[in-house]
Amino acid sequence: FRRVLFRSYAILSRMESTLEAVKEHPLVVPIDQHFNVKGIGLVAIGYVQSGTIRVHDQVTLLPAHGSGDVKSLQVMDDDVEFASAGDRVGIALRNAKEDHLNGDTMIVHPEINDKRTGKIVPLALVAHKVSNVRLQRSPFQKKQLETGDVVHASVDLQFVVGRIQDCNGDEFVVEWEHPLYIRGQDAPSVLLAQLDSKPRIMGSCTIELKQ
Repeated sequence: FRRVLFRSYAILSRMESTLEAVKEHPLVVPIDQHFNVKGIGLVAIGYVQSGTIRVHDQVTLLPAHGSGDVKSLQVMDDDVEFASAGDRVGIALRNAKEDHLNGDTMIVHPEINDKRTGKIVPLALVAHKVSNVRLQRSPFQKKQLETGDVVHASVDLQFVVGRIQDCNGDEFVVEWEHPLYIRGQDAPSVLLAQLDSKPRIMGSCTIELKQ
């Protein structure tokens, strides 16, 4: 029992240091549900994947490119001034449109392009219409993908369909049905699947924007 407990604390310690580092990254909050609350207004709920969100922050809602202000935050049913990577947060939004919240909405901080000070901060997520993909094949997957195959990418609660335009082994070019948003900094691996394959999971992959 002591050995198991020690290992559990060791895992928690590693996770804590990782989360502390991710708090400094740009904000990314995939939204998995939203609703209107009487007396509060529009509330969006999701896990903070990276960065920190604070009360009174201005935010951008992708992929609609809508905007809003953070009216209040709740974590574990408690009102808080901020929420960071690892927190499941309820975000009460002011001046945001419900139409801009759908099944694949992600909340980020708006981009900054201040010509007076020269400060430039891009959006945390980069929209991919066509991507260079490098697959790390699952050890259980024997099927070889080919030009013309349809694939499904999953990352940050997005599920996007794409078609392979060019293929060279496990490196290929994919055109997405609608933009796939990938973090510009420390992007996580993307899960790639093909529904006609057995097993369906092809593996994980790294994705770069095709210029």
